[in-house]
Amino acid sequence: MKNRFDSNRYRSVGILLIGMIAATTIFSFQNCGGGFKDLAASNSIFSSTSFNTGSFVISQPSSQSVNLGTTTKVPLIFSSDTLYNAPVSLIVRASDLQALSQLDPGASISISFDRPGFVLAPSSTATSNVIITISTMAPSLTGQSIHIDAVNPFTTHVVATATLQVQINAIYDVNIYPATTAEPENWSLAAGASVGFISHPEGLKVRFNNYDSQTHLIHSDGGPIPHESLSTPYAGTSVIGIPSSPDGGTTAGGIYENVVTAGTTMQVSQVHCHLHEAEAQNRTLSFNLPAPVAAPTPTATPTSPAGPTPTATPISSAATYTQVNANIISVSCANCHFGTNPTSGISLVGYSGLVAQVTPGNAAASSLYIAVSSGSMPKGGPALSAAQVQEIKSWINSGAPNN
Repeated sequence: MKNRFDSNRYRSVGILLIGMIAATTIFSFQNCGGGFKDLAASNSIFSSTSFNTGSFVISQPSSQSVNLGTTTKVPLIFSSDTLYNAPVSLIVRASDLQALSQLDPGASISISFDRPGFVLAPSSTATSNVIITISTMAPSLTGQSIHIDAVNPFTTHVVATATLQVQINAIYDVNIYPATTAEPENWSLAAGASVGFISHPEGLKVRFNNYDSQTHLIHSDGGPIPHESLSTPYAGTSVIGIPSSPDGGTTAGGIYENVVTAGTTMQVSQVHCHLHEAEAQNRTLSFNLPAPVAAPTPTATPTSPAGPTPTATPISSAATYTQVNANIISVSCANCHFGTNPTSGISLVGYSGLVAQVTPGNAAASSLYIAVSSGSMPKGGPALSAAQVQEIKSWINSGAPNN
């Protein structure tokens, strides 16, 4: 009777712990830095032999290539032997994707699991996807690694590890799919939306992939993305524009590709589908923006015998609307507040949409600043860094100009 009681008690505790893990475990890159921390047996709740005497292995792709502005799921497959029967929780031990001193990682790279905890039965397999989200402001990187530990939550022992090699490519894809909504096109970037990119030393490749059953032609007002030719046929064809998909959406029929060279001066192209869209549905692509940086370490304010005199943090120059929109709004807010049906009816598209959420000259009274400084927004995503919040505050307090 005692053994049965103990077994039931451990099983109940296990279910509770797994539920807590599944409900709360999410890992963004800023939580992934640092080396491996040994999970010592002295911290164990139960002995390592209380629940299993077996083992399991993790299988994963040897490497993963991802492009800018994408979310990629990489499956990890867990295979147990005939003896292993215990819960498993997943953690990111460390990640080499980017040094914290080079880029604000919270705005650029996030890592999570769709199944951060589960029970692995004997002779069974389970799959958990590593979800890697790369923003358009991320750098291109090669030879990077994500180190993942599988832990028995009862014993806090690492029972298996995986190392996922990751390469981030300086490629941004605009996929044109068959029109399934009221919009003439169904881009991966909403009509009227803006998106920003930092400079990439090897050049940033922008590709327009046509998955539609119709021919498309890219119109541009200038800048690094030129207007597609109205007289020269697509290579190897007699088609003017990007050829249609040969199989109705599975394979791109043609690709219109351009490479934006590295530089320090911002360049902007406004583009839309010339044959099927109105100019009002331009997408704004801004290139060679300065990379977001981590917030500077605050310095102590000098004090006098009469006591400290608080002073505002000095700002070398006020942020501009273009910087705020490209660096922050189009990266962190687009999922909810762009498009034809924005969350809560709040659209942040364009200057008019953004300025409607602020009180020019008074950040403290502005709903946009209150939302991001409190951390309540972006909802469901990583909070903005201190530097990004300061950038929004700077722009609002300077009068929120359309610059």
